[in-house]
Amino acid sequence: MSRLIQRVFLPAFVLGLTVVGCSRQTALAPPKIHYGYETCVDCGMIINDPHYAAALAWRANPNGSTQTAVFDDLGCMLNWQRHHANDQVLAAWVKNVRTAAWLDAPSAIYVKSPPLETPMGWGIVAGANTNDFSSLSGCQSPLTWAELLKAGAQKIQPPALANQASRNH
Repeated sequence: MSRLIQRVFLPAFVLGLTVVGCSRQTALAPPKIHYGYETCVDCGMIINDPHYAAALAWRANPNGSTQTAVFDDLGCMLNWQRHHANDQVLAAWVKNVRTAAWLDAPSAIYVKSPPLETPMGWGIVAGANTNDFSSLSGCQSPLTWAELLKAGAQKIQPPALANQASRNH
């Protein structure tokens, strides 16, 4: 019986573990951003400040490879998503405005603060809780990820561009 276990069952068990292990997808994790070198995929600016960065994992079609996009401003990520509505977003991450730690975007809370100077002027920041916004002035009521995405779908634009557009008319 022990020879049968050694010859048949043990190799079958090892093969089964290998198949199961190889078929699992790796958990998605936020990318490492090389600040001062990498550029925002939406606006093309160099990403310098980790307190405002954002990232997402996406693919253009269900069978496509997973790609990562990094952003210098949370508003740039919303703008990119609006322009890539047919792409499948697999995960999204935002930086905590107070600690610069990565947060899962759907779990974070957000505030829009017009006087806050974010890299591209969107004035949107993320936090894990309302304490993360205590040192900011002029913040509006906290928003959820769903509310932020809805606002992004309604073509929100940075205050600087909105003011410029109104002056051009």
